[in-house]
Amino acid sequence: MGALYFLNVTLHVLAALLWLGGMFFVALVGAPLLRGVEPPQLRQRLFHQLGSRFRTVGWASIAVLLATGTMNLYFKG
Repeated sequence: MGALYFLNVTLHVLAALLWLGGMFFVALVGAPLLRGVEPPQLRQRLFHQLGSRFRTVGWASIAVLLATGTMNLYFKG
């Protein structure tokens, strides 16, 4: 159980880092950069593409967080 627990916690932390890192990237790099893009239609299309690509990663990370969080409760709850 020890090795499986540490693997589970590692996956949980990596998923949290991926999700939070992506959110910080979009908020601190993507949005300020795209604010300067002209014309507004191009800015909108680029922001939509950025959000669409991150959405897949974000939801996958949340799914991993839910699964590994549940397993953490099973192991140590």
